[in-house]
Amino acid sequence: MFEYKRIYKNGGALLEHRLVMEKYLGRKLTKKEIIHHVDENPKNNNIKNLRIMTLSEHTKIHRKKAEMIKLICAQCGTTFLRSKKRYEYKRRCGQSIFLCSRKCTGIVNKKYLPHERECKYKKVIDKELKKGLTGYAISEKYNLNKGTVYNYINKKK
Repeated sequence: MFEYKRIYKNGGALLEHRLVMEKYLGRKLTKKEIIHHVDENPKNNNIKNLRIMTLSEHTKIHRKKAEMIKLICAQCGTTFLRSKKRYEYKRRCGQSIFLCSRKCTGIVNKKYLPHERECKYKKVIDKELKKGLTGYAISEKYNLNKGTVYNYINKKK
């Protein structure tokens, strides 16, 4: 972390740049007020080098911008930007096509994925429902995901 100059008083450490700004303003700083070093040198506490600002303003100054890369949508051919870090992660995870929007993702999913997935446990669920078991009881008895059971039951209605 940064090495700010500290002043030790009454058994506690105070940050010198905050004390310089308080003296200049003639009042105590609130906890929400941040002191920014314009030249980004934490040891330079000259009043001309200090600016008072909110946390969000300070974050905007110091936030690192993500490196972006241009990609071409595999569905519509539009050029779009994605974070290089996210792109590389998705490639490592095996993703081979990149899409520009949810709309294009939906189109591709309809083309290449089965439109409605068949519940492979439907015979078991139907049999147990006829016996009067609840969806919860069926999921517990057969160690099935409750969502799978309830989705199938709700589709039947």
